[in-house]
Amino acid sequence: MPVIKAPTNQKRHTNVAVVKLKTHGKRFELACYKNKVQSWRDGTEKDIGEVLQSDRIFTNVGKGEFANTKDLEKAFGTKNEKDIAMKILAKGDLQVSDKERGVANEALLSEIAEKVSEMSVNPQTERKYPSTIIQKAMKETIHYSLQTKKNAKVQAIDVIKQLKAKDFPIDRCKSQVKANIPSEFSGVAEKIRKLASKIIDEKEADDHILLNIMIMPHQLKEIQQIFVKETAGKASVELISLNKQKSSDEQLI
Repeated sequence: MPVIKAPTNQKRHTNVAVVKLKTHGKRFELACYKNKVQSWRDGTEKDIGEVLQSDRIFTNVGKGEFANTKDLEKAFGTKNEKDIAMKILAKGDLQVSDKERGVANEALLSEIAEKVSEMSVNPQTERKYPSTIIQKAMKETIHYSLQTKKNAKVQAIDVIKQLKAKDFPIDRCKSQVKANIPSEFSGVAEKIRKLASKIIDEKEADDHILLNIMIMPHQLKEIQQIFVKETAGKASVELISLNKQKSSDEQLI
């Protein structure tokens, strides 16, 4: 009797996460490991080999049907399936069950709330909020809509902005830095004073102006750029503490 073989362009995959992208009238799919797609998208997983169960592009993962080269080149402008897979991972829709989606969304919501708690402070008390309070505010105050393709840190920054817009008492944590500026650059020192949200201490010693100040985290890079451009690197800045805040259970003095 003749031997009947399965078509060579078919390979069945089970227990996979499927990422789908429809473009140029065609549907393309990737067979991925569960829980790895989001890790790839938020940058915590950098090895695409740890994400893909197969390095081939499919038209139907469930049936094991591969996309043909002609369709791939027409849709993506290349035959390189690794490059195509990266595009599908970036833009495609992750197919999950309603239960899996709910669990993943709750986990992401909790992670965002934790990040907000770490990055922010109640300006009235200078203490951080417990993540449970942040999570409640996300749901009830701003009715936050999760962005599943954005990582938790990016969304945490957005949550802080939205909460402030709703008059929720919250500010980004400030960083404490020490700037050492030669006295000949007094104009630069004045610029740094204006950038500071608070001057903790200031003194002059050995022809240098020493500033101990509080700034927003993103301003550290701005100060470094000013020093390079306007003092030729003769001034320096040292980070003393990042995201300075009192813990939620710390007693006020």
